[in-house]
Amino acid sequence: MSLARGRFFVVSVSLAASLAVISAPLCAQSPGPAGVGTGLAINVKITNFEIHLKTPAGAPPIRRGIVSVVSLVGKTVKQADANSDHILMYELPQTEYNVHVTVPGYQPAVLHVDARTNLTKLDFELQPMSTEDAAFATQLATLPSKAQKEMGKAMAALRDSQPAKAQSHLDALQRLAPNSAEVNYLLGLYASDTNDAQHAKSYWNRTLELDPKHLRALFAMSEIALHENNIDEALQLSRRAVEADPSSWRAHAVLAGALSEHHDYDQALAHAQRALELGHAQAEVMEPFLASLLARDGEKDRAMAILQSYLHEHPADDAAQKELASITSGATTASSLSVNDSAVASAATALPPVNNWLPPDVDEKMPPVEKAEAGEKAGPGAACDIATVVAGVGSRVQELVGNVDRYTATESLYHETINKWGTASSTETRKFNYLASIGEIRPGYFDVEEYRDARGAAVGFPEGIATLGLPSMALLFHPHNAESFDVVCEGLTHWDGVPVWQVHFRQRPDKPNTMRSYREGAEGQSRPVAMKGRAWIAVDSYQLVRLETDLIAPLPEIQLYADHTIIDYGPVHFRGGSTELWLPTSGEVFFHWKNHRIHRRHTFDKFLLFSVDDKQKISAPKGVEKTAENLTDKPVADIAEQPADTASGKSTAPEAALPNPALPASVASPVPPETPPHSEHAGPRS
Repeated sequence: MSLARGRFFVVSVSLAASLAVISAPLCAQSPGPAGVGTGLAINVKITNFEIHLKTPAGAPPIRRGIVSVVSLVGKTVKQADANSDHILMYELPQTEYNVHVTVPGYQPAVLHVDARTNLTKLDFELQPMSTEDAAFATQLATLPSKAQKEMGKAMAALRDSQPAKAQSHLDALQRLAPNSAEVNYLLGLYASDTNDAQHAKSYWNRTLELDPKHLRALFAMSEIALHENNIDEALQLSRRAVEADPSSWRAHAVLAGALSEHHDYDQALAHAQRALELGHAQAEVMEPFLASLLARDGEKDRAMAILQSYLHEHPADDAAQKELASITSGATTASSLSVNDSAVASAATALPPVNNWLPPDVDEKMPPVEKAEAGEKAGPGAACDIATVVAGVGSRVQELVGNVDRYTATESLYHETINKWGTASSTETRKFNYLASIGEIRPGYFDVEEYRDARGAAVGFPEGIATLGLPSMALLFHPHNAESFDVVCEGLTHWDGVPVWQVHFRQRPDKPNTMRSYREGAEGQSRPVAMKGRAWIAVDSYQLVRLETDLIAPLPEIQLYADHTIIDYGPVHFRGGSTELWLPTSGEVFFHWKNHRIHRRHTFDKFLLFSVDDKQKISAPKGVEKTAENLTDKPVADIAEQPADTASGKSTAPEAALPNPALPASVASPVPPETPPHSEHAGPRS
């Protein structure tokens, strides 16, 4: 159980992924026809698949994809080409399958399905990869398995600043795949790390011969050209980077630097601003450079405000301090900070994605929108006024809390364990009877409870790590909590054919972080973790349609490196009523904690909704305890993380200190007024 007061409420460490079911017999023994004798008669029922592939507005077209229907033992039963968004597959035995979709330019997708009907319909919502990730994934897929392993080892050594250790793996890679753009890029990185600029340049030139749109090589060669004072070549290369991926904030940042060196300050200013629009907090390293350009353009007040805000978060940045002093003193021109003095330069020699199995960080690139600033018309009668949008979605969240007592659903879980090379090493499925209750016990205090039982022989969450808190995520837009976030309307787009406002949010540093915290073990220290993300909110109804969240920063002290959550919402109706509320229909999570790399997908269906006035109250599934045991009997500040022993999330107090830390709980801090704000609710745990 979780209690939350005012801005305090529970959100789980990770949400999760997919559809799951329990296998059933495909054939049965029956008597043969009279006079023929008795034998084994196989009666196989057949299903046809109708598969729809959905993509965000403005995403690349679907082409040259593959749909694979795979049995639960890993055998590929049937494959079909995915050359459009509608695929039909005929005459498959009725049973359970994992259906995999691989489309160039998109993240791989998988759904677990119970195909025991005559027609099985599946909707996949494909997410575009960043240009860099897509290129890397394509290159990696073309390498032999041995070369893939050598690349993983070489990257790990380079990432750990151990070039000598990387050398043997790079030598092997060069023998195995001499004409791979990614191999040549890595060889250039190795040369750069060992101060061999000549060979670095040679390898990166070779990379661009093999892949003219290789972003990291374009960044690297542009930086080299700037250092050699070859401004025209730097401009050409950085413009090619922007053309290769217009949504890459780093590409605009590198181009802004080249334009500034070319003394084209107006264009440099435009691209610096675009980099910040696209990259949000990731691009904050651009702020001193932007301030320098603004001061040069006569906008000194704005430049000073940007620098003061930046230095509040980065007081040790001496160059920015000098820039502010120069502007404050009334200098006619700013001191002309170079964008290359910032961390943007590291993009020029960045390793390929360390977690190619993870979706891009929400600030890595902004999904395309139909540009609509505040007050601009973006459709009939619609303007992206962020205050109106936040108030509208907040009202919908209040309706949810005010109208729903409890709801039940069937929950299906698909779990993938990811190896260090970024591929799935094992998969598991679960199915639960699920019950959740949401309530506001008194103004500003929320009560969110979850119950599960396990269906079939596979009891509990895979790897002993529970993922909890899906119903609570939408509460970040409740009026009690929304003020703790900076919220920006990025523009109008469409999701699944519905016009939606695309909104970016980020925890405000000047507000208490009440959304999420983590701790290890039963007695571990609570660690607040700031959250950022993006939401898609229906233009006409202000219903929350989709939510995507990320950690603002990893927690290396507890070895939590990634936690990326994606939730889709859908309409659910009260029994016999016309009231429509939107609840999570699926949640997908990617998290990396210690040596655990996990991808999960939860899906929910067969909802039954009970209002606060419903006389037919329901209780937890028989034999199932609450998500957290006896929390109401404990002082809130004493609630500690405990190991989960069943799929219900029931906690058992350890008899002694845990020998190994549990998975950090994602928690809220609900406290009565007289108690310090330090308490926690058990979220995902191991």
